Amino acid sequence: MRVYLVRHGQTEWNAAHKMQGQSDIALTDLGRQQATTAGLGLKDMVFDYCYSSPLQRAYHTAQLIWGERLGAIVTDPRLMEISFGADEGRVFERETADAHDPIYLFFNQPERYVPVAGGESIPQLVERARSFLTDLCAQHGAAATASELTPRILIVAHGALIKGLTVALTGRPIARFWNDIPPINCAMVVADYDATSGWTLVNECVRLADGVTWHD
Repeated sequence: MRVYLVRHGQTEWNAAHKMQGQSDIALTDLGRQQATTAGLGLKDMVFDYCYSSPLQRAYHTAQLIWGERLGAIVTDPRLMEISFGADEGRVFERETADAHDPIYLFFNQPERYVPVAGGESIPQLVERARSFLTDLCAQHGAAATASELTPRILIVAHGALIKGLTVALTGRPIARFWNDIPPINCAMVVADYDATSGWTLVNECVRLADGVTWHD
């Protein structure tokens, strides 16, 4: 089984450096263009299934990538972005941030991040990401081998959620949550699952919005 994890296109809150979390923010014109470009980069791919976060920025990105392919886009709430609770909607600028600010720690020392009221911790995010992967493997990966690369599954979600999925499948510590690779809009992570040996990370940053074309 091979999975293709794609982050959504740009939103107005992305452009304004606002913390989105589970706030349901729409794509900008640029975000729709990025998703369309990502779809062109994957136009020759034969996907068997598509899963998406139910938040509109991810779901609309999935629609633009999925195009006219047969089969429904299945939404799963476990693919929603991390909740930032009371911090959602606030502007965050890394260059001027207080090093004690929870959001500064989220991006720079994730192992020390403690969410504000109503927020979700990174370990909680990783656990729901792991729950999704466990069910995905049970449903689609029981007989999968990396050499066959089937089925191929497109998953469209969010930056931190995709990092959570990556931590869950690699076993990385939370301190390496970001792994020095920024989750840019419409970037893609590719990973293989073998029923015998488990998960293997194939590529951690395919920049689809830059016009990169992917072929297996």
